[in-house]
Amino acid sequence: MIPFLIWFFGFYPGSAPIGTIRIKDYYIDKTEILNVNWLGYMYQMERELPLGSLRTLLPDTANTWFSDPANRLKPIVLIKHNQALDYCNWRSRIVSKRLGKKVTYRLPTPDEWKAIAEEILKTDPVLQQSPEPTKLLDRLYFPYETGVAGNG
Repeated sequence: MIPFLIWFFGFYPGSAPIGTIRIKDYYIDKTEILNVNWLGYMYQMERELPLGSLRTLLPDTANTWFSDPANRLKPIVLIKHNQALDYCNWRSRIVSKRLGKKVTYRLPTPDEWKAIAEEILKTDPVLQQSPEPTKLLDRLYFPYETGVAGNG
């Protein structure tokens, strides 16, 4: 199973938002969205959703590592595209409220995904030590092509 990196973009005037880095013209999260982050989202949404709707937030049933406490600090995988979009909307709402100004998180387009991946491959010292770092780009795919993120 290939972990899916959920990179949410926040467009933010002035300084970079906390927890993000700037790559080219984009601010992206420094880390993937972890299982523990997704659990926090589910906890918050439990208060807003109608009774019995919480299960719609669960990852695909093939994601057995989500329920294992030993994997709380690993990336969330096997979530549906619409679940990722809902997370972005929720996160935008929560962060905007906390900061007192509008912050928008969204998923990257295929072109943005590729541009960021290319930049990371060019600038990451660990990847540059790989025998053929440019071949890594051939193995990257846009995560929503199949409708379920991280099902590689």
